[in-house]
Amino acid sequence: MTRDEILAMVPGPEMDAAVGKAIGATPTVKWYAMNKEETAYCMDFERENTGNDWLRERIASFPNSRYEDYHIVRQEIYRQYSKDISEAWDVVEKLAKEWPDFCISNYPKGLWSVMWGFDGYGLPSIEATTAPLAICRAALLAKEVPQ
Repeated sequence: MTRDEILAMVPGPEMDAAVGKAIGATPTVKWYAMNKEETAYCMDFERENTGNDWLRERIASFPNSRYEDYHIVRQEIYRQYSKDISEAWDVVEKLAKEWPDFCISNYPKGLWSVMWGFDGYGLPSIEATTAPLAICRAALLAKEVPQ
């Protein structure tokens, strides 16, 4: 991922997945009954076979219904690093093992600035409107730097 792509990312599942993968987090796996376009879902399950059983039962109970257009989809869900400060702080703690020098600042105009490393391999500070977003962007950039 390029620096520009990282800086253009917005808080949400895509950023959470990128950060989760960067720090080696294990996602929660869920199974969803979703429509063909995968734009809507009506139920989620902990196991695939439970979802398939539920869907077969719905199709049998309600013939010619919307359920005939549904299928079971696997999704990996990462914690909300980009929106929740306590989750973002876990990112800081994980990366502190590689980059112990960490600085976070809040400016009066509502901007947060984050920087990892200031001993020769430091990264430029990253500014964002929320602390979790700044932490996530800085973490993704830090992981792009060769050690």
